Amino acid sequence: MILAARKQFPAWIKKAGYETEGTIITSRLAAIDNIIVKENFDFWIDVIKLYLGIRVSGTNINTFIEAFSTEDGTFPLTDNQNLLRHLASATLSIFVNETDFRVTYKVALSITTTTFLGQYDLTDFNHVLPYARLKTQLGAVEERNNDLDTAGNSLSELESNFEGTTDAAAVDFQNQEMNALLFVVRNILTANKALKEELNVHWWLFGEFMPSVDLVFNSIEVEQMTFLSAAELSTQTVFSLPLRNCKQYLQKAIRSSKTGNKVDKINIYNAIQKLSDEEKSPLLEKEYDGLNYQTPLLLALKCSCEVNGEDWSVYFKATSNQGDVKNEFSCVDIAEQLYRELSLVKYA
Repeated sequence: MILAARKQFPAWIKKAGYETEGTIITSRLAAIDNIIVKENFDFWIDVIKLYLGIRVSGTNINTFIEAFSTEDGTFPLTDNQNLLRHLASATLSIFVNETDFRVTYKVALSITTTTFLGQYDLTDFNHVLPYARLKTQLGAVEERNNDLDTAGNSLSELESNFEGTTDAAAVDFQNQEMNALLFVVRNILTANKALKEELNVHWWLFGEFMPSVDLVFNSIEVEQMTFLSAAELSTQTVFSLPLRNCKQYLQKAIRSSKTGNKVDKINIYNAIQKLSDEEKSPLLEKEYDGLNYQTPLLLALKCSCEVNGEDWSVYFKATSNQGDVKNEFSCVDIAEQLYRELSLVKYA
């Protein structure tokens, strides 16, 4: 169990070698409180960049710095890049831990997809990812949650309240009854969506057929299945956030492929080279230029399409420090990463 991020803040700052005495912690938490009310995703993209150690400037960063300098008159305005990175990490942790805006879940999902290739040194900032992972897991459950028992009780109460009511009295509680009815309908729709999602995924897995390429699982090479299974699971996902047990679903699909029981790890570059243009196209349907450093596998696919006949991994690595796609990774981990990237793009 992870502790509340706010309680951890003094320890994080002290471990980083910064002052924690007097009113510094209080003033910086006050600044964070002023920041975490923001619901602008572009703002949080820049905060994520700070956390990753990417140099960034502009209005959003000025706003971030101003929040701290306003609360703390001694806050350094120059030579502060390392301090800003630690404060960005703490702010992100507290933001995803304490808020429930729609953008909160999008930010949490972004954090989980960004560092897959190990291209950023997060040794001193590893407290952020657990909060982001937990938020996406809780969000996935909450998004699919419904309370049909309560909804049924509300419907029964609605019927009993309406019986024998005069027209004049009906007007008085019209809004209240409408809200109750909407509550019932929303829960029924959520339950229906959740059931549809689960049924579709199970039919796909147990039917062991990949409609995008019109092939059964055991005739697909593991390299292709790693990417195609992520794309298909994304298609079957009805809600915004990834399925909580997506890894288990993807593992079953990959293990059922032609060589899935023999191969555990693959080279991302070689795997993408084996994909045809027809197999890549469903993965690249959405526009994601603003998310390129947050979606490294999708960017790798895009690079492979744009740099024909050459080693596109060099171009890819030079793009926003994206890491080395010629390293080997677990097939299931790659598929889960790609599925989460596709979820982020759909969320956008």
